[in-house]
Amino acid sequence: MKNKNKLSKNKFDKKKKYTKKKHNRTPVNKTRMFKKLKCAPQEKNSYDSELKDFTCYSRTNLQTFKEIWNSASDEKIHTNNSKEIWQFFKKKLSKECYDELCWLKKTKLSAINNSELLIKEIFKPFSPKAWITNPSAWLSSVDITKIMNQYEKSYPHFKFIGPSPIDFDAKEVFSTCVWEQLCNFNLKDYIQKNITKIGIIFNTDTHDKPGKHWISLFIDLDKKFIFYFDSNGTKMPKQIKVFINRVEQQAQYENIILKVDDNEGFTHQFNDGQCGMYSLYFLIELLKENKSCNYFKTNRIKDSTMKKYRTIYFNQANKELYNLKD
Repeated sequence: MKNKNKLSKNKFDKKKKYTKKKHNRTPVNKTRMFKKLKCAPQEKNSYDSELKDFTCYSRTNLQTFKEIWNSASDEKIHTNNSKEIWQFFKKKLSKECYDELCWLKKTKLSAINNSELLIKEIFKPFSPKAWITNPSAWLSSVDITKIMNQYEKSYPHFKFIGPSPIDFDAKEVFSTCVWEQLCNFNLKDYIQKNITKIGIIFNTDTHDKPGKHWISLFIDLDKKFIFYFDSNGTKMPKQIKVFINRVEQQAQYENIILKVDDNEGFTHQFNDGQCGMYSLYFLIELLKENKSCNYFKTNRIKDSTMKKYRTIYFNQANKELYNLKD
């Protein structure tokens, strides 16, 4: 009985008023971290040593932002120091902006002419909407063009052609070619424009089909070679052979002997969806002189590496950025 009485004392008393004990907890800071976006590529000798790795904006951009802000605000920016101007905007717009791009989208700075064009020149392209549900989605011709156009602008001696269907020499209506830049390729014109490196991406499908597989070609007039790359390591298509012969003959007229090579028989890609990334990687690495042609013949580049490079070549987009016009 003693045990029973003892237990009854521990029972919940319905008549007694209970209050929840308060705990002194540190409030959670819900402030979002400022996100550093990936900048459009720049040639090594064009980097601003002070602003490199600090901002995607140039000194000129920041001075323009300052002028626009001062013309529309009572709170003036007096400094001419680029980093101090940048810090002003970061602090002033911290409640509504969590990256640099937001400054051009949600503030008085949106008054800049062609702000969307400026965004595409300053920042790396933003990932397509399809990547949300399928991170390994096949790259479209638009995705490829966005990347390579930035390298064209950053490397004045480089020219990108494509992405072209494999039947680029075929004649369409009024006897025009499917891809005029390849059909009527003139190496002398590029030499006169001081173009020494040419990158081309092809699709193995013809122009009247949806697309099958991306392959690429790199022409280097400085190092005197042409290299054909296929992530599957398959034999060079006959259309590419015809084009290479055309380039070789034109080079000979300019007293340039080009060595032709490829990675036939050496497979890099074993999973679906990454051929476009392989083609981009091949061109960019040769352009930046990070890799040699022999590297692509002897060192396998894994599919997982190409998946990683999607986050290097592209910025992760939010819903608002999907509204940017291509």
